[in-house]
Amino acid sequence: MSLNGVKFKANPTSEQKLILSQWMGCARFIYNAKCDEDQYLRTFLKHSLSLTGWSVPIDQTYSQFKTELTPWLADCPSQILRNSSVRWYEAYQRYFQGLAGRPSKKKKGKKIAFG
Repeated sequence: MSLNGVKFKANPTSEQKLILSQWMGCARFIYNAKCDEDQYLRTFLKHSLSLTGWSVPIDQTYSQFKTELTPWLADCPSQILRNSSVRWYEAYQRYFQGLAGRPSKKKKGKKIAFG
């Protein structure tokens, strides 16, 4: 089975560019927050909870990042936030399979795409 995709160049208006930029920022924020959360939990569990036998939870949740400190996440469609979390989860699964390194933070200005 082969996967086929279609690429096309979009020519958004300046208003649409602003909205897309905000949405991409929200997606990047969720992905980076998941990376930070993973780093914190691995460090915390390694030093504090190793005696309990707990393991680091690897999940696709993102609702813990939608707080009163981040009201702008409510303006972003939930599908974008969910997909960002799923992409982090899939990157982590590739890391466990030995196909890639541990997921790292995304930076603004790199390849900009929705998928």
